[in-house]
Amino acid sequence: MYIHGENNTVAYTLDICSNTFPVYHTSKIKPHHANDPILFPLHTLTHPGPIVTKDGLEEFTIDQILNSHRRGHGWQFLVHWARYTAEHDLWIAASELNKCEALDKWYQMGGDSHDTW
Repeated sequence: MYIHGENNTVAYTLDICSNTFPVYHTSKIKPHHANDPILFPLHTLTHPGPIVTKDGLEEFTIDQILNSHRRGHGWQFLVHWARYTAEHDLWIAASELNKCEALDKWYQMGGDSHDTW
């Protein structure tokens, strides 16, 4: 979301995906204050759970591949999970990334200069 307006205006235009009228009076707009987990530990949002398939398997969505390196005879990729913070990034073996769109994008963007694994 982006806010357009001058410091002394009484109305702001918000760039949001919504069917509502995007101009709001300043009295209706509130500033965002991030939660302080030390002061308010119960207000901390939990991380989203996995998607559970019909077979009962848990699946997590990969947002993007951040890096790669050789590991033994294969490759590992640093995976950033959708809806998670960077602290949850994880190195995953290439053999576990079958039919992975994020990996396809990694190679399309030039990812590594090496050949296929």
